[in-house]
Amino acid sequence: MGKYGEEFRPRVIRARLKPRTVQTVRERWRHDEPNLDRAGCLGGAGLALAQSLAAARASCHPGPLTVAVGEAVRGGLPTADRATVAGISPLTGLFVDGQIGGRLARRLARVCDALCLEGHTELLGAVLVIGAEGELRLASHPALLEAQLPARGDFLRSVYGDSEGSLGGLVVGPAADQGVGYACLANLSSPPSFSGRGGLGLRFRELGLVALVVTCQPVAASSKAEALRASLARSPRLAARGLGGTLEMLGAFAAVGDLGSPAAGKLSPAAARELEAAAARQTLERLACAGCPTACRHIVMRASQTDGKGRQGARFSSVAALGASLQLESFDDALELLATCGEVGVDAREAGALLALLATARQAGRAPGPPLFGSASACAAELRALGDAGRDTLLSRSARDLAHETGLTDHLREARGLAVREVSSLAGLLGQWVSARGADPMRSFPFLAESGGDSARLAELFAPVDLPPGSFDPRDPAGKGRLVWWHENLATMIDVSGFCAFSAAGLVSDGVFGLDDLAALLAPRCLPSGGREWLAAGALLVLLQRELLALLGVPGPVEEAPWLAPFLELPGMYDEYALLRGLDQNSAVSEEALARMGQAALLDVGLESLAPCAPPELPLAPGPRSLGRLRWRASGALAEDLGAAGQLEADLPITVSDFLAALAHQGPSARALIERALVHSQGRRLGAKDLLHEGAELDLVVLISGG
Repeated sequence: MGKYGEEFRPRVIRARLKPRTVQTVRERWRHDEPNLDRAGCLGGAGLALAQSLAAARASCHPGPLTVAVGEAVRGGLPTADRATVAGISPLTGLFVDGQIGGRLARRLARVCDALCLEGHTELLGAVLVIGAEGELRLASHPALLEAQLPARGDFLRSVYGDSEGSLGGLVVGPAADQGVGYACLANLSSPPSFSGRGGLGLRFRELGLVALVVTCQPVAASSKAEALRASLARSPRLAARGLGGTLEMLGAFAAVGDLGSPAAGKLSPAAARELEAAAARQTLERLACAGCPTACRHIVMRASQTDGKGRQGARFSSVAALGASLQLESFDDALELLATCGEVGVDAREAGALLALLATARQAGRAPGPPLFGSASACAAELRALGDAGRDTLLSRSARDLAHETGLTDHLREARGLAVREVSSLAGLLGQWVSARGADPMRSFPFLAESGGDSARLAELFAPVDLPPGSFDPRDPAGKGRLVWWHENLATMIDVSGFCAFSAAGLVSDGVFGLDDLAALLAPRCLPSGGREWLAAGALLVLLQRELLALLGVPGPVEEAPWLAPFLELPGMYDEYALLRGLDQNSAVSEEALARMGQAALLDVGLESLAPCAPPELPLAPGPRSLGRLRWRASGALAEDLGAAGQLEADLPITVSDFLAALAHQGPSARALIERALVHSQGRRLGAKDLLHEGAELDLVVLISGG
């Protein structure tokens, strides 16, 4: 698949923790098995996967916890600020990885491409410190154990000489101290951001560590920085993301009825717009990754805080999990729970799913305690108990265990032990379920099919794979296996590089870059720079991920997700995905796929067996027309430029594409966004050729999915 000389072999530091010391082993990655060797040479998430798979093949359980950086990070590219943290989940027993931003990745890249943590230390409040030349030492700070998580970051910055919040590292909170299975990791930014679904915070704490601190200087910015910044600034979708952060997705999900839960009810588009407006009012500042022109990390201030201490980050996935799904009425209520998750150090999405289950159980008289639906203070009290009592609380269980204990298995929405979003998008459901790394790595999925509907652009990127009619309809199963297969290959390699998945989505979906351009920028040095070779490397990693799943006891489909079965069995869904991925009827890797691993020809598995695409149906003739009005509402960045609501007078019926063209004349300054808008009506995504009639009420959104 490429070159694998010594200069392309990633630098690995193995930190073997002893009761009171740490042994350091430095080496270059290599493995006798060719495909595993190739995976590790890709660096970043590929190297992290290779470490876990090599340990599993050798029956070493649970293997190392790996912190790895990709070549885009090492090269100092704008937006490439992400380190991969990966290992075996203490919550599910399966492999999980996550991307964490901040100042860690570029500092770690100065001294190594992967830090593998093994063993156990008995020091109280143990911190692993990486010095200016990459030297490792252990420090003991018992005071850390007396503080909540944000204060732990403050303490570390004061001790290690960085009060401005730019120190690189990781830290866990009281929930990890107490053994909570979905404890997460925080970086050392102020305020911190979080990662590590599946309990990687607990996995870190099981090593005896409370924190990792990297004090060396970051790698230098790339000579390509200015040119890439200019390219990023040309993406209208990225500009829109900078205005709305990720909270513009509130309106998008509400428009199709995907915000909320069956137990709590669904949030209306009007209520979602109120949440967006509150988020805009309470935004203090917008932060960007190093060198990126899109400041999409929004820092907000809780309106209920009068002492100035309510400054925190907020993003869609956590606000949605902790707000609408718990019947909380205000943005501030969701922020209160998000702040509490941050104090104890638990994943907000898993916490939201568990709180919703517990709230339903109490409502049905199946669990003791006060009502939780609609009460931010009661929910916060349950979360705070995780930092005090940990495993003795109902909320410390996995969602699967809690559902079984309370007889609410029909309310369980998970894949491979982690909570997932129950969405109307069939591609979104399939993508979360098939991802061998958990749902998070598909977080920007599917950015083309769901974020613009540009059929010509998508066909160009997918060639030579044809897309059948219906591929753009989120509720039509046609083509969804193809969309998921292709995007999983791409998302895997973006994560390998450490580059921002959302920046890559904007560049590709807005036509600023083609796949070859993106590969030339992000592909590891051991690969040729073409897009096809790059995607094939992603396909190789996905098959190795599936091998690791099998070694960990998941040989095939996840039978314990019965709620998903009716969707997965639709033609064009899992059957099509399995065909292209090279999986047999038992979901094992086929002989043909095994023979092509490490070759670009891996992308051709199953292509000849795909059902031929029928020609697209011709749109119905609109019939007689008469003057009428269409009412529309906009959210996110589109509302900033066009207004929050309005109406269009035209001869009706007209197609959605003609409606958008006419609307662009009303707001020429917003033309680039209007052309990329998704149009919904009565909870349904409309296609470009759908007809609009008198009285239609339309919701318009522009977004890059995920976050």
